[in-house]
Amino acid sequence: MKNYNESWIKRRAKEIKRAKQIAHHEALDYASEEAGFQNWQHFLNSKTSSIRPGLLVRFKAGKCLALAVSQKGESVMSYTDWGTLHCLRSEIAICRDQTQAGSFRPMRIVMPYGKWTCADGTEVLFNRDYRPIWKRRPNGVVVAADPDEWVKFAKQQYFFGDHSTPDEDPDSYRICMRQLRDWGVEHAVPVMLDLFRQAVAAGDLTRLERRNIYDN
Repeated sequence: MKNYNESWIKRRAKEIKRAKQIAHHEALDYASEEAGFQNWQHFLNSKTSSIRPGLLVRFKAGKCLALAVSQKGESVMSYTDWGTLHCLRSEIAICRDQTQAGSFRPMRIVMPYGKWTCADGTEVLFNRDYRPIWKRRPNGVVVAADPDEWVKFAKQQYFFGDHSTPDEDPDSYRICMRQLRDWGVEHAVPVMLDLFRQAVAAGDLTRLERRNIYDN
């Protein structure tokens, strides 16, 4: 990601000032806008504003959204659609509209990476971290799965590959959403998502780690 720091903005402002023949403060506003800020003052405010867990942030390069998890100095850890990402504070902006923060559903958490079929006919959808998210019993009843359950399966099926993830590949996205619709859980909240939200609020993603490991 490009580092739109203060030095970059000031250098760019000098170029804009010469090209447009405008005042220095106006050029700073233009350069700040190119860096993803509303104006120069917005950039200055963003430098001093700390990142707290659960804030919705936007990456200036790529414009993707994420939830902030923690900040140590200038290093910020956030959770994107496809997992954790570390970056510099200057590489992200705090979204002015925070209404979507509470409904942020990372695809890595909620999208089915595949399906396990057990010997008794039970089916289990699991996410990219191989954590169970939904269970369909032989009688057709669908329930939220225990993400810490170690499933002993007879058959394993995948819905996409590592180079065709649903956050980037429309076909993979449609396949995953079709599975969720067929199971009747397209808008439902799996236990894993609740755990994720609790972990982000605490600024501690270790809470997402599996609590019990059993030999398969």
